[in-house]
This record gives sequence, structure tokens and C-alpha cells, in this order.
Amino acid sequence: NQKEAERNLHNPFLVHNHIKLESVTDDYAKMYLDIAEDSFNSKGGVHGGAYFTMGDTAAGAAALAAGAAAGFSAPAKRETRRMA
Repeated sequence: NQKEAERNLHNPFLVHNHIKLESVTDDYAKMYLDIAEDSFNSKGGVHGGAYFTMGDTAAGAAALAAGAAAGFSAPAKRETRRMA
């Protein structure tokens, strides 16, 4: 669904991390990373978070294109810190 791809063009997190959703259908999403100087980890490789972000976004975009409902209990507030 091209609408989903266009919506992700303006996703601040994806833009900041140089990640783009190229195309999406109801069973497939294609993303790419424009590797930049800030894409690397301390060992010199592309940061694993970039790959996980692409996988997470691609799966969500394809699911939404297939008609899945996205539901969250509540969005995180901007001033909230998250820990892992």
C-alpha cells in the first residue's frame, strides 16, 4: 500500500536513522538504509538497531496493509524515559 510508504516518509525516527520504506503490499514490505557516518556501532559495523528497526517497521507496515488493526494501550509521553 503506497499510502503506508508515504506515511513513513515523514516518520521522524526513520528519517533520523536514514531508513526508508520503499514499497509495501499486504504480505511484503521492502525497506532500505542509506548508510551514513552515524549508522555505525563502536566496532565499525552497521548498528544492529538499524536492522531491527527496519524489520519492525516492515512487519508493521505489511500487517497494516493487510488490514491488521494496530492497538497500543497509550503512547509514550515525550518527557518519559524508557529503560531496557
